Amino acid sequence: MIRSVPAFVRAFVAFLLLFVGANASAVPVIWTLEGVTFVDGGTASGWFVFDADLPGDQQAITDFSISVDGGDTATFPPITYVSANAYGNVVDQGAGDYGAIFSLSAPGETRGIRIPAVSPLTNAGGTLAINPAGAGAGECYNCGPQRSFSGGNLVGSPVVTITSAATTTFVLSQPGSFTVTATGAPPPAISVAGALPPGISFVDNGDGSGTFSGVPTTPGSYALTITASNGVGSPAVQAFTFVVGAPVAATPAPTLGGFGLLCCALLLVAAAARRLVPGNSRQR
Repeated sequence: MIRSVPAFVRAFVAFLLLFVGANASAVPVIWTLEGVTFVDGGTASGWFVFDADLPGDQQAITDFSISVDGGDTATFPPITYVSANAYGNVVDQGAGDYGAIFSLSAPGETRGIRIPAVSPLTNAGGTLAINPAGAGAGECYNCGPQRSFSGGNLVGSPVVTITSAATTTFVLSQPGSFTVTATGAPPPAISVAGALPPGISFVDNGDGSGTFSGVPTTPGSYALTITASNGVGSPAVQAFTFVVGAPVAATPAPTLGGFGLLCCALLLVAAAARRLVPGNSRQR
């Protein structure tokens, strides 16, 4: 016979699932333009960071750098759309027309670029073909003249993120090791800026991690800066604190002392005297 699960257990499990679901968040994706060309022979390159978990289109694109060059440069001079001179957002206009739009924000400027993909941009990443037939696909969006795309892809990969702790503590004159870890595709290189504690070295392991190791010779707190970069998008930067502490003093084992020794001696004498009292010892 199968017993029913108590109500409080069911309630706890339901709460746990809700908590996990509410707090599970994928890492934002950096979308890189791959082989994107215009019909006039020009090219578009660069990247933008899109987080599908953020509310609203405008807030979803958190950073970007989109450059165009070549082709009809008289009408479309080379330019780079960045957050300092433009704004970006994502618009869903139906199946096969999911566009990332970057528009100049300077007064009087109407130049912009719209890059539609054949399916929605999500935090799963992957490779999505650009849809040259999408509404407004190409440069410039909502203005004229316009040059259309001839092809290309958007390739999504995890944005570079440092995942290890921002501090570590080594013990003076004792060997230690701490590993810095970061995510990203390709695996990012790890570098450290700032004066390392004497006796400590840092090595980039070439796999998205790096290691502090050695025997520190000088106590103190050292402020460092860790940078993870893979050449795609902006590098991840972390303020790091390296602490070298003094060894913990060993606590001496308790001793009896003079008074304790005297008490022990008196107890031994009392025990011996008790055995000498008639009737307190066995006769064979």
